[in-house]
Amino acid sequence: MTNVNSNESATNLLPTSLKEWVINTFSREEIVTICNGNADGKVYKLTYSWETSPIYNKYNKEIWTLLHSDADDMGYSVFEVIGHLKDAKNVTSKDCFEKLLVIYAVERIAVRYMIMENAKILAERGKL
Repeated sequence: MTNVNSNESATNLLPTSLKEWVINTFSREEIVTICNGNADGKVYKLTYSWETSPIYNKYNKEIWTLLHSDADDMGYSVFEVIGHLKDAKNVTSKDCFEKLLVIYAVERIAVRYMIMENAKILAERGKL
């Protein structure tokens, strides 16, 4: 059984934004792996629900904001977006659901981050 106090302390130690957590937690190579949709089971901190639970607890409002934004952009409901996520059909518990949403948000942030980083590189080389 998970100690509630240890989860609360872990949550309090996390950075203020999920983007900041992603940038501070993962190497460039890991971010590339995440961008390729290979986060689950292949990237430390995103493998087990006990790892993703404090992340979800801290950033759930940010995660749901991303979901609503994507849903609006695509003309779908939030739950239609969730239903189309990789591994959505394998969700069997609240912990699995939260892990799914954390991975979705981390992948989305990682892709945006890499786009910005690549744009900076191109701009520095005068190719943008």
